[in-house]
Amino acid sequence: MTTLGEMLNPLFSEESNGEEITGLIIGEEIAGVIMGEEIGTRELQGRAIQYEFMGEEDPLSVAWDSYKVTIYEKQFAEEHGLIPTEDEVWDFTQEMKSQIYNYSSDNGMHADAYLAAMGFADRDDYWDDYKIKAVLSV
Repeated sequence: MTTLGEMLNPLFSEESNGEEITGLIIGEEIAGVIMGEEIGTRELQGRAIQYEFMGEEDPLSVAWDSYKVTIYEKQFAEEHGLIPTEDEVWDFTQEMKSQIYNYSSDNGMHADAYLAAMGFADRDDYWDDYKIKAVLSV
């Protein structure tokens, strides 16, 4: 069975769509550029933490590869008029926040620990500001 990564691999070669994909520059504000989109170190590390929690052996590489898919999907959505409005993103974010914290107290504790591991001071720093910017920018 062919994996999603194997199917998308040709799309994300070193010179995808004629634009060079730079390597990771860990420790810098910008971790790298994929198809013209800058990926911040904080965002990359946050996504790598997600994959580490899921037991990935190389969470940083998996996170980087997931950005390739995300950016490809974003560019596809832009080309086909499928990008949500800011209000739609805000409503969805508030619904997700409510579902996570209202499901159980354990969920809230796990979510807060996860956000702290990503470097956020509190949950509102992520949900009310960063999450919206991240969704609209990538």
